[in-house]
Amino acid sequence: MDPRRSRLVCEAVAIAWGSVLPVAMVHAQFTLPAEGEARQSPPAILEVSSQIGATDNGHLDPKGQERSDVILSVRPQLRMSRRSAAMKFDLDAAVTLFGYTNGSQQGGAVPDLRASLQSTLVDRWVYLDARAHIRQSEADEFGTRAYQGSDVNRRIEGIYQISPYIEREIDSNTTALVRHDLGLTIHPAGDSAQLLTNQTLARITRKPTPIGGTIELSRLDTETRRATSNRFTIEGRRAQGTFAVAEHVVLGAIVGMDRSRFAGTDYTDTRYGAAVQWNPGPRTELSAELEHRFFGRSGSFLFRHRMPSMSFSINASRQPVLETSSFGVRSGADVRNFLDAILTTRYPDPATREGVVDQVVASRGLDTRSPGAVDIVANYPQLVTNVQADWTWLSARNAASLILYAQTRTRLSREGDPLASSTLSTTDSRQSGGSVQFSRRLTPQLTANLLARWSKVKGVAAREGDVSDERTLRLAMRQALSPRTTAFAGVEHTRFSTTVAGYHDYSATLAFVGMSHRF
Repeated sequence: MDPRRSRLVCEAVAIAWGSVLPVAMVHAQFTLPAEGEARQSPPAILEVSSQIGATDNGHLDPKGQERSDVILSVRPQLRMSRRSAAMKFDLDAAVTLFGYTNGSQQGGAVPDLRASLQSTLVDRWVYLDARAHIRQSEADEFGTRAYQGSDVNRRIEGIYQISPYIEREIDSNTTALVRHDLGLTIHPAGDSAQLLTNQTLARITRKPTPIGGTIELSRLDTETRRATSNRFTIEGRRAQGTFAVAEHVVLGAIVGMDRSRFAGTDYTDTRYGAAVQWNPGPRTELSAELEHRFFGRSGSFLFRHRMPSMSFSINASRQPVLETSSFGVRSGADVRNFLDAILTTRYPDPATREGVVDQVVASRGLDTRSPGAVDIVANYPQLVTNVQADWTWLSARNAASLILYAQTRTRLSREGDPLASSTLSTTDSRQSGGSVQFSRRLTPQLTANLLARWSKVKGVAAREGDVSDERTLRLAMRQALSPRTTAFAGVEHTRFSTTVAGYHDYSATLAFVGMSHRF
């Protein structure tokens, strides 16, 4: 870094620390309340954050062409939660308004909305789930990551899903389920207009006492709507026999068939496999399925374990999909979920526990949105393999999280031959990355946060040899000025390297200072 850039960053850091450290005598602190003293979160929380940042590379230009700039941003955020016997509704809506004083980027507004609804229409009969997610995402998986306050490699995507279903207990050991999921993913930028997904499931399940089983019919239709539409359909028929070999262990055998339709051609294939479940108690869960299908191995794996101070999970899946945003295939997780698991024993009431989680996140300054693979719409069906591991630890003064992920997307094939060869495999790739985060309370009012985040994308098939790598390191300090007001300051450095034509290597350092207030 040349002397001019070093001086700019150092001056910004000095201003940041000078504005935060004099308030160290303010007496505001946070400790985990006792179970009887914990209170539920208010029905609505409005928080406004503002930040001033000085960067040595405002437009993320290559070495020798950097332009320094000052970034101003304001982020109002509204969080709402409603609970009743027949309904659960959550809303997290925010918009980031940002601008560049030297004009290295245009600035603008970036929305971030997450809404979910779980409702009971007829008790023990008819239910309705719905969700919506509008967010900033990457326009190209090989470009730099899209961050708040930047318009480089950015697009706004919307994901919407509605799921009516009927679930009924036939007797104490038998349950029937009929469910339909309708999903719509919209990408306004580029040639990816929208993806429509329909998934229907009918299933009867009998608990293993000690012998049980499941009969299942399913259908998945996905259609991309661009200049030309592309449709892919899979119909499945599956039977699974289960046997409880021990008190907490259930084994299963799977048989069935698939009927797939793509580009006007139908295929019918058998499927078979095995399953295992292990549930020794409310803190530990393991389930796995492995099947042989027309494209090879398919299945899922889940292991979760929680303790009073730690939560750990591993999740893996391999399945066909036309777009990685469809029905939960998206990589990434929310650290709030793992904090919720850690605090389950201490705060059994979900509403009370939610309030404590909010306090932990706010007081420790945790980054709750974990990294994940970039979501891309392919113009052909793909086989997607996802693996993710999450570890979260919480103590009186420290909090830490480690998240690792890997995703491979390749053209869906049958017996080794592509189902359709009319288009190149231009979106096949291998993505990997993760983040590690550590937070420590230095005093009752002052908290230090260290965050390291990395991601790597490698091209496959037609994009063999294309590689992009990004690494970010951030150090921040948070000072509680009052129970509702927090000041923060820090430094963040990002380095990006690539072999992809049209992109360039860059590095950027940002020093920032800001304040947030909850109303």
